[in-house]
Amino acid sequence: MSSFNVNALVVSPLSGNTQLVDAKTGNLTPYGQVVFNRIIQAINSALNILGQFNGVIGTAATIEGHPGTVAHIAQNLTGVGQLNSLTNVVADRNLDNIADTATYAKTTVNGALGAATAYSSLVASSPTTNNALLWSGSAWVPSDVPVGAVSGLVPAVNAPLVINKWLQTYNATTGVFGYAQVNFNNVAGNLTTAQLPLSGESVTVPLGPLTVGGTTGSLTFTNGILTAHVDPT
Repeated sequence: MSSFNVNALVVSPLSGNTQLVDAKTGNLTPYGQVVFNRIIQAINSALNILGQFNGVIGTAATIEGHPGTVAHIAQNLTGVGQLNSLTNVVADRNLDNIADTATYAKTTVNGALGAATAYSSLVASSPTTNNALLWSGSAWVPSDVPVGAVSGLVPAVNAPLVINKWLQTYNATTGVFGYAQVNFNNVAGNLTTAQLPLSGESVTVPLGPLTVGGTTGSLTFTNGILTAHVDPT
């Protein structure tokens, strides 16, 4: 007699010389009853009361219209249907939207690992004053942004002190300053008495009358500069 697996949907093989049905009465033989009961038990163990399948799907089962077996399709999922590892993601996706290095090229499985590392580093990075998150090739790291890394900006070239000259021009392409010396043509306004050095004499010079019975005059100098006068007559 053949052996049976109650949990299997198919009862096979059957003995070729064992009768399932009595040819005279048309009834099941004792052997046929055993086979029939075990088929029912196998079906009942795989279906719930609503007729829905709740048994184990074999490793060779497939889904119509999808390549591969069910086991192969579901191998990267957890028991609740979540992705169990980024290492099993299709490797031709640039998951982190960053420039890939040779180690984390998007054409290899490590492309997904690069995305996982970038995400973990980003979450773990603590804010740092005046720092930006820069991609090091394997992680996001809070760092000062170097001037040379800023697009379109050229750092200024050091301009040492030059006596009697001032910075007149700046070339944004080269970062070089130009010098020039101030001359009187570049100075606006006029000198005032207060701006002159105290080198002249301060004095009032009297002037005698020019006519009989005329009046006297005078010239007043402040630090050598004529600051007032009275005309004689």
